[in-house]
Amino acid sequence: MSPNALTRDQLADLFRLDPQDARHLTGRPGFPAGRGQWPVEEVLHWAAGTGEEQFASCAPLHYQPTPTTPTEYVGARRADDRWPRRDNLVYLTWETSAGLVYFVYATGQHFNAARFDVAQHAPTNDVYAIIAVTTFVNLQINEHLPALDVTYPHVPASLGLELPVSVSWDDVARVLGQPLPYFPRLMRTPERLHQWRPGATPVVGLPTVPDCEVTPLLTAAAFEEGDTLVARTMLDLAIARQGSVIEHTLKDLDEIDQAGAAGSLTIAARPSTRPRRSYQDRRVPESERRAAWMELFHRDDELAAECLRIADILDSARDFPYIWPHTFSGETIDQYARDVPHSVITEWLDTLQSSARIAGHVRLERWDNYDLMRYLEDPASGAPVVEMSRIRFGGRERVIATLTPARIVSAQPLAEVILEDIPWVRTEDGTLYLMPMPYDVAGLGWGYSGQGSGALAATVEALLEEISTIPTSQELGYCHHRSVRGPP
Repeated sequence: MSPNALTRDQLADLFRLDPQDARHLTGRPGFPAGRGQWPVEEVLHWAAGTGEEQFASCAPLHYQPTPTTPTEYVGARRADDRWPRRDNLVYLTWETSAGLVYFVYATGQHFNAARFDVAQHAPTNDVYAIIAVTTFVNLQINEHLPALDVTYPHVPASLGLELPVSVSWDDVARVLGQPLPYFPRLMRTPERLHQWRPGATPVVGLPTVPDCEVTPLLTAAAFEEGDTLVARTMLDLAIARQGSVIEHTLKDLDEIDQAGAAGSLTIAARPSTRPRRSYQDRRVPESERRAAWMELFHRDDELAAECLRIADILDSARDFPYIWPHTFSGETIDQYARDVPHSVITEWLDTLQSSARIAGHVRLERWDNYDLMRYLEDPASGAPVVEMSRIRFGGRERVIATLTPARIVSAQPLAEVILEDIPWVRTEDGTLYLMPMPYDVAGLGWGYSGQGSGALAATVEALLEEISTIPTSQELGYCHHRSVRGPP
């Protein structure tokens, strides 16, 4: 529980004084009156009003007086050298009468500076306040503005003072005597933050989603010889994605404008208005997109693999020829081979063919867990397969990983559905396939009433009607009432 008053010893701890100086402090003209104890609120108001850093640095921002002139901006700083991810945090720094104020933005994959220990990674410990721009909204402050977390390093934790952990943009701007720079989430880069100065004209540029830039897509399109399906598909996805990111950022700024916070913040970066295009506005037909991704899956270069990775994030792999990964453990393979008279897993494994390493295999590799890879291909569907192994408990443990096909490319009708670890299908010519699974379904199941079992029923129904089709999203949305009981 926070104390309502401070003793002389606590005053000494708060202001970093020796006992004799603390005694002199309580007799100082203007210091709050007290008889052995001094009210916390009055002490902090007094400290902020002294204009002396030793005292003012112990009072939270809302106690600080409004300066008559803007405080000095001293530039942007990076996190402490000892932190390997120091470029992820940028400390915009002002010099106030209470000491340095850090206004911290996070860059990179995470836009929420509160995810990090901004005090521990600060460029210096000699700072009055550290303010972190977060991505969540604090409705008690302003429902349209990101919340600001604040810490006060100079205040000893041992005193038990319940200092506020959030602060408003208005309060910070008031204490600094100037509006704060606001960088939209998708435009927070170290370069932009380091180049900013008070009064600067907003930079205009392309917002990006860190770790998922469209540059590899554009590079792949540029390297194609002529107007190929791959070139058109990569360019189409890159433009649609960039257009959606621009729309998202413009909406972000519209919300800031609606908040009426012009006195508290200034827009430091704005998105380019080109391209203006909906993410759903695709100019390349679906059949051509599918053909392009099929080609990229079977290329052997890193750029193709990177395009697959990015499209998986951006597009949920919806146009991929192979979508959901499935892994068969060595124990599962051995169990079915032992317990089932004719195991389809064993049958399928016997059909696999050796393959060079292709982009599709990269989606399955798990080098963090396994040290040996063997690259294979399912000749029926062309899907990549990777056999991975590692030394474990004195032996070599193996797993087989593959991707389920998005659809079966065959003129043969469905002859059989087999439920063995996962659903399988066999066509009338005897060819065995892993059952196709739509990109917008998390899994196919059986033996219970639920979405997975209903999706399996809908998929079987679609395959019976036409082997090369899969259920639409609308059909899957109404399939929860159906189920597959599974083998007895």
